[in-house]
Amino acid sequence: MRKTLQQVPTFLKLVLILAVILFISYLAPNEEAVFPYQFEQGARWEHPNLVADFDFKLYKTQEEIQKERDSITGKFSPFYELSPAIHEKVKEEFVTLFGNRLNNAIQENQFLDVQNNARAYFDYGNQLLEKYYKNGIIELDALHQSEAQLSSISVYREGGSVQVISSGDLRTKDQVLSLIGDDLPYSSLKEPEFLLPILMQVIQPNLQYNDVQSQRVLNTRLSNYSAVKDSIQMGTILAKKNQILNFKDYQQLLSYKKAFINRQQGGRSFWGIWIGYFLLCFLLIGALIAYLLVNDRNYFISLRHLLFILIWFVIFPYLIYFMEGAAPLSTYLVPLCIVPILLKAFYNERLALFTHTILVLVASFLTKLGYEFTFIQLFAGIVTVFVYRDSKDWKAFFLTIGYMLAAYGLAYLGLSLIKEGNLSHLDPSILSAFVGNAILCLIAYPLIPLLERVFGFISAISLFELADVNRPLLKELAEKASGTYQHSLQVANLAEKAADAIGANALLVRVGALYHDIGKLKNANYFIENQDGENPHDTKTPLESTKIIIKHVIDGVQLGKQYTLPPPIIRFIQTHHGQTQVAYFYHQQLKKDPSHNFDANLFRYPGPKVKTKEETILLLADSIEAAAKSLQQPTLEQIEMLIDKIVAAKIEDHQLEESELSFKELEHCTIVFKQVVKTIHHSRIVYPK
Repeated sequence: MRKTLQQVPTFLKLVLILAVILFISYLAPNEEAVFPYQFEQGARWEHPNLVADFDFKLYKTQEEIQKERDSITGKFSPFYELSPAIHEKVKEEFVTLFGNRLNNAIQENQFLDVQNNARAYFDYGNQLLEKYYKNGIIELDALHQSEAQLSSISVYREGGSVQVISSGDLRTKDQVLSLIGDDLPYSSLKEPEFLLPILMQVIQPNLQYNDVQSQRVLNTRLSNYSAVKDSIQMGTILAKKNQILNFKDYQQLLSYKKAFINRQQGGRSFWGIWIGYFLLCFLLIGALIAYLLVNDRNYFISLRHLLFILIWFVIFPYLIYFMEGAAPLSTYLVPLCIVPILLKAFYNERLALFTHTILVLVASFLTKLGYEFTFIQLFAGIVTVFVYRDSKDWKAFFLTIGYMLAAYGLAYLGLSLIKEGNLSHLDPSILSAFVGNAILCLIAYPLIPLLERVFGFISAISLFELADVNRPLLKELAEKASGTYQHSLQVANLAEKAADAIGANALLVRVGALYHDIGKLKNANYFIENQDGENPHDTKTPLESTKIIIKHVIDGVQLGKQYTLPPPIIRFIQTHHGQTQVAYFYHQQLKKDPSHNFDANLFRYPGPKVKTKEETILLLADSIEAAAKSLQQPTLEQIEMLIDKIVAAKIEDHQLEESELSFKELEHCTIVFKQVVKTIHHSRIVYPK
């Protein structure tokens, strides 16, 4: 599910952000004019005769509007864009695949007729492609699940011309693939099946829905549509006393009510006020999104992170909206400081403070408490962010709540002194609300592990627990694969120091290092650090040995899930080799097969490649620690050369191309690696026998 969330397109994320803004705008207060009469269709008009005292427009019903708009939409031909580049790419791929398949046929002495008449087969395949791409191959948009739902489409062609194509002339990719199976058997070729896999592989849609142009044209047509049915003149009798209101009367009264409210507000329309709130919310939430894009882009890219941040802009504005109408309860009871506590537990204090600031400004729209509310909440949030530290005990957390409560009280005291000049007007109910607020903030602590489960996050509290070497999985690793366990400890120390040097999450990378090789539990004796004498690889082929070595990553992921390790830790298991090559057995295979008639990719780890700074540090630390063990009484120069060589090899092998680690940070990490490895391999005095 989390992988699915990660793949949600940016458009849907923007829709989510817009939905949050709309929700907050909906909650914003708006005093609307009131129509003085109540009425219903089919009921009796109980009031005096009502005469229109101004001209107004008679609007169509929602059913009429929807029917006419549906008619416009149903007859609309959506715009699709024809991509010549895709067609050209298909032809190029056909040439490449045809050549590869022909070479294989020659080597395996298959398809003799194709070998003798290659040009005929090639030309026939090209003819089929031209046939299929004559009108283009359509990739249906989300609104049209089949071409039968389209009467026609408008297609952009080169030069800006637009061609309307009926649905009967359209073909989807699946239909074309079906046609291939129908066309080939009826060709004059003796071995048409030669072309089948090639054509099935290269076909790609080149007619793609152009949402921007479609919506622009459709919106233009819809905007030209008028919702006004007629005009009612001043002096018209709209309802008589005791008259039964029929459908027509009811519609006239609805239109008159709408016009009356607009006139009564004297230009201060509901929508004008709502748009003002919407604009302000848009600016504030937009500032938060801009902050994420500039400083923490990955939190915007990941839907679960974005959802976690935005959800507080739904929960707390609604709580404030509710408290404003729940007299005599005070809005100061709403525990806004929970948000910076939770965000700092999972992210960093900058994001926690920035998010809290935006949330308080948004909340200020919804309360009548004014600037006092804004100042007090901002100050309390600032204190909370700077006092709260990641901790696994209640003592520090209670201390944070105490400082927060003091911040509330002192800020309120200062504002009261400014306003009154003395303390005679202190409101005990507000002070009580601050205490209640602090008590409610205590739920942040048990919320942390719950939110970890829901969103797949990991906090310092959980990391401290996972770092305990007495946990069952680490104890099993120490007992069944002691060499791997010692290697993991060394890698953890090495990676932790490097992470500290560049300000990365040292605790996270340490825990990741402790668990990164747990997959070796399944075949511990196949790894050199656990061997004592006989090497089981001696009876295996290089490829068989490689599969066993690579499998420790897959086994590690399975064990991690079995022991419910958090997703970030499992990610360390997946990425600690990236897509590197199992070099030793690869070169063994080369010795056996110098002509290189084997798939080199079989000797590479499946990945994925590292992305975060912590994953990158672990990848390097793992390789450096393992390689350093092979050195026998190394000099300082040999250690430095080895580490430089390993780092350079990872870069040259493109293993760091997706990493967030900058070259400057990589340089700092390399220096730390050298210092730590030198310390491990320092010279010792020779003791007398």
